[in-house]
Amino acid sequence: MTERGQADVLGNTAKSASVNADRSRLERFALQSEARHLSPPKDRIQGCLRWPTGGGTGRVALYYRQSTSYAYYGGLQTCGSIWKCPVCAAKITERRRVLWQSALSAKNVQELQSESRLYTKKITPNFRLSMATFTIQHKSTERLIDVIERLERAYSLMWSGRWAVEFKRLGNIIGTIRAMELTYGANGWHPHIHCLFISTSDEIRHGTEWFRGNLKQRWTLKTEKAGGYASFAKGVDFVVSDLASIEYIDKLGVEVYYQKQDYGLVAEETKYPTKKSDDNHDGLFGMLSRSLRGEIDYGSRWQLAQAILKGRKHIATSKGLLRILGASQELSDDRLAATDINQSGDELLALLNREEWGVIDRRELRGQLLNVANSGSREAVEDFLVEVGARK
Repeated sequence: MTERGQADVLGNTAKSASVNADRSRLERFALQSEARHLSPPKDRIQGCLRWPTGGGTGRVALYYRQSTSYAYYGGLQTCGSIWKCPVCAAKITERRRVLWQSALSAKNVQELQSESRLYTKKITPNFRLSMATFTIQHKSTERLIDVIERLERAYSLMWSGRWAVEFKRLGNIIGTIRAMELTYGANGWHPHIHCLFISTSDEIRHGTEWFRGNLKQRWTLKTEKAGGYASFAKGVDFVVSDLASIEYIDKLGVEVYYQKQDYGLVAEETKYPTKKSDDNHDGLFGMLSRSLRGEIDYGSRWQLAQAILKGRKHIATSKGLLRILGASQELSDDRLAATDINQSGDELLALLNREEWGVIDRRELRGQLLNVANSGSREAVEDFLVEVGARK
C-alpha cells in the first residue's frame, strides 16, 4: 500500500470499533481516496462525502439508526458515480437490488440500511428468470473503445427486428434488465453485457437448448455484421436458474461478493470492491485496489476505463417493465447515492463544524468514525473525536 493510502486507513485507535468488524467500509473509503487521486481536479468525486453541502460554513451531522445499527453522515455531497466511486456504488447497487427484489418478490422488501442485513427473497409463481452474457473476441492490440463500441452495436442489432419480437413472444418475456461489465485479466480487457430475462411462464425452462441455440446463432451473425467475431461456442452463456439470476440482480454488473445460504435466503456479505472473479479478472474497483498497492499500470487502466465509460449507462431496463411489475419507478444513480435521509427516530450523535470535519477528512478517518458510531454511543464518538484531535 502506498503512503497515500496507508495513512490512518487501518489505524488502530483506542475505543474505536474493531477494524475487522467492518473492514469493507474502510476498504471502500480507502479506494474512494485512490479514485479521487486518479481523477481530474474538477471531478465530482473530489468532494464526495468530503465537502459539506452548505459550503465552507456547512456542518456535518453524524446519525445513528438503532433499528439497523447503522450510522451515516448528513450534510455531505455525493458524486453518484457507480463506475468510479466505491462508496456510492455500494449504496446504488444495494438500493437498486432492494427495488428489484421488491418488484419480483411475493411481498415488498424493507429498504436496507445495515450492510449485513438478510433478506428473504421468494420469487412469485408468475415470474421466471433467465440470464445471458454476451462477449466478443478481440485482439490485445485493439483499442478498448473500439471493442466496446463493437459490442454495443452487436447487442443493439441483436434485439432489433422480427427475430427479437418472436423470441420474446415464444419465451413469454415481459421485459429485460441489461448491465455492462468491464474487467481486466491475463488476456487483457474483457467487456461483456449481461441480460436478465423476466418471463411469465416456464417456456424457456422447458426449451432451454432451443432458446440457447437461437441466442448463440443470432449473436454470432449480428457480431459479424457489427464488424466483430463471436464464436458459436463461447459468445453467449445462457442459464435458466432463479437462484443464479437473483444473485445477478444483487450484482448488476458491479463487483460484489455474496454468501449463498439457500434458495430463499441471500446474505450480502459485503459490497467488497477488491473482490476478484473466479477467472481472475479484476473489475474497476479491483484495479483501484492494485493501484493503491503501488501497481501503477492498473491505475492507468482504471483511468482509461473511466474515460471510456463516462456517460455510458450502467443499467438499462426495457420500457415499462417496473410498471408491469407493479413497482415504483427506478431512481437515478444520483438519487440512489444520496438517500441517507434522516428518519423519525434516528439519533444525532454528533454535529461537526468546519474545523472538526477538516481533521476527519484530512486524516482519512471517515470510515473509522462511522465504525465507532455504529455502536450508537455518543460517548464513544466524543472520545474518538478527542483522541484524533478533532475536538479538545
